[in-house]
Amino acid sequence: MEGPAFSKPLKDKINPWGPLIVLGILIRAGVSVQHDSPHQVFNVTWRVTNLMTGQTANATSLLGTMTDAFPKLYFDLCDLIGDDWDEIGLGCRTPGRRKRARTFDFYVCPGHTVPTGCGGPREGYCGKWGCETTGQAYWKPSSSWDLISLKRGNTPRNQGPCYDSSAVSSDIKGATPGGRCNPLVLEFTDAGKKASWDGPKVWGLRLYRSTGTDPVTRFSLTRQVLNIGPRVPIGPNPVITDQLPPSRPVQIMLPRPPQPPPPGAASIVPETAPPSQQPGTG
Repeated sequence: MEGPAFSKPLKDKINPWGPLIVLGILIRAGVSVQHDSPHQVFNVTWRVTNLMTGQTANATSLLGTMTDAFPKLYFDLCDLIGDDWDEIGLGCRTPGRRKRARTFDFYVCPGHTVPTGCGGPREGYCGKWGCETTGQAYWKPSSSWDLISLKRGNTPRNQGPCYDSSAVSSDIKGATPGGRCNPLVLEFTDAGKKASWDGPKVWGLRLYRSTGTDPVTRFSLTRQVLNIGPRVPIGPNPVITDQLPPSRPVQIMLPRPPQPPPPGAASIVPETAPPSQQPGTG
């Protein structure tokens, strides 16, 4: 009859590298939690770029977390159109052309997610009606899934000339820096605030004309995130444990000064010893 099989001692089954492996996992987990903390503050820069010219239309930087750094971005339609466009009479080279740009509706189509039939960059991803997700047009294009909305700003279309304030007399009212008179406002949708912005995202923009082909431009939106390092918290001083109560100050008792004799009292002269008598000489 075979004897019972005994297990080896527990100490023989312990992996000597186990504690180091666990420590490494904890360290990596700690780094990951710190990076993914929703309260960590970064330096976030959003940049709108005209892909037809390579010029920056807007660059906005702010401090914020990855969940709240989604500001409104302000730029001008002419920053996306440029001086010259597809045909004569369009573009923003002159004050007259900039003013004329106010008269057009525009619509925007996403290039980061292109539905079937919406075309490519040449069509501004607006190859057919229904591809547009935002813009400023009489049919109010909108979407429940796109990342941004792009609308005209608060300057009325018929307000002021589109003169460049740096090139005309100061007497001309309504002139603006660069002659910009077609303000746009880009806002992030709820979907945009939840999206991944690891790379640039592209949109096409087309001016709506009742006849002829609608001219196309394209722009990109990118996000740059920089870690600003650990922030020193500002708050109350930490509590010191095992702290003794404050010691009381030591009071030094000085001797009382001698009291003066009461008035009218006889002075008491201490009795002195008589001088010692020298012995006689005879």
